Amino acid sequence: MKKSLIGIALTGILAAASTGWAQNITILGAGGSTCAKYLGDSASSPAFQSIYLNWAMGYFTAINVSNAAKAGAKTLNSTSGVEASLKAFCQANPEKNFSDAVLAYALLSLK
Repeated sequence: MKKSLIGIALTGILAAASTGWAQNITILGAGGSTCAKYLGDSASSPAFQSIYLNWAMGYFTAINVSNAAKAGAKTLNSTSGVEASLKAFCQANPEKNFSDAVLAYALLSLK
């Protein structure tokens, strides 16, 4: 089960990377929420904040698993500043999805 979930996550990441984060990708879980919803939910309850951050950590882990097989590929080894970065992105882009904020953080961190 765990391997199939990782495979699904990797498929989504690889498809997104190859299509420029195409609009036809279905984002499952908290990542499909708008940034406005993320901001409201996370302000209302630490439990909601945890749900969103755990979704982001799963996304980052899937990137790391995918990159582990690539020689010289960078991985996301620190989550320092991730919460502030996600909130800043979402405050500036409330109409975008939370997954867009996570992707933006990942791309900046992997440069």
